Amino acid sequence: MEALIQPRHGEVLSFPAGASRAEEAPVMEKINQFALYEIGQTFQKLRKADTSNVDAFDAFWDLSLAQAQIDKMLSGTPFALGVSAGKASEVRQAIQNTINRNFYAKNPDGTFALDEEGKCKWDFPARGTKKIESWELSMVTNALDKFETVFAEEMREGTSYHIPQRGITSVVALVEHGEKAFPEELGHIIGIKAMADFKAACRCFAFDLYTASGYHSARAVEAVLETYYQTFANKPGETLRGWNDYVEALKKVKDKKPKQKYLPDGRTLLSVDEIRFHHRNPLMHPRVTLTETDADMLLSIAKVAMLAMSQEIKCVWSERKAIAAKIKAKQKG
Repeated sequence: MEALIQPRHGEVLSFPAGASRAEEAPVMEKINQFALYEIGQTFQKLRKADTSNVDAFDAFWDLSLAQAQIDKMLSGTPFALGVSAGKASEVRQAIQNTINRNFYAKNPDGTFALDEEGKCKWDFPARGTKKIESWELSMVTNALDKFETVFAEEMREGTSYHIPQRGITSVVALVEHGEKAFPEELGHIIGIKAMADFKAACRCFAFDLYTASGYHSARAVEAVLETYYQTFANKPGETLRGWNDYVEALKKVKDKKPKQKYLPDGRTLLSVDEIRFHHRNPLMHPRVTLTETDADMLLSIAKVAMLAMSQEIKCVWSERKAIAAKIKAKQKG
């Protein structure tokens, strides 16, 4: 499937398949860095237990918590492990071996005793009745040492960024909730494609990608403009060659005689056309780059234009729905 880009004068150029990244889910992920602190705390408890023989009752909980943390890391929480995954698996196995030796019932021949469901039976000692020797826990902490050495190198290659506040806009809102810039009832009118581009514009703005933010802002406006044209021209599914063609066609609808009940607002058309001429068209030039102020302004006016068009579309859709309901009721009567 090919995506289309309309650079200027209505000319249509083909873009390679897969170019419309705005419609896909973002590849970035939010990381809970406090989870690393919790993991460190859990592992530190094992190191303290390694210094002497410890009560099995107390050691079990430290071992279980550490195993749970390793399982989370192996499953990709708080992020996917790279080369350290193999060493993490060795830590998990060392913990499991210690649990197997000390907390599962054994048959006289040394095999695990099984319950009626075929699962290993627990043999959980009461506090003060059994000790785990330090050499057993040393096997766990030795595996942990090897994991931490590799993990430390892996983390040096990793990247974490702090995103500064953008004016009065919440960084979290920009990165994760761009759709909240619009009333919820207008979401289905704005549409998936336009909303995806607007959210991409917000994320790019948050990450200092100002020219990319402007590009996605313009795409979002044009996507709603397409629906705006189809609604007022009463031509569902019809697409034109470029932004200017949509504006000119809508002007003709506005000036057509006799006038229809709902017409595109001249102020909306003017604002959309000014975005095209003063912002969208210059962005097509490879030497044009946007500053933070430029991108912020385009993001704001794009939002206003999208709101204006979607509000007008909503009025027309509501009217047509009401008319269709009256016709249906009349036919039934």
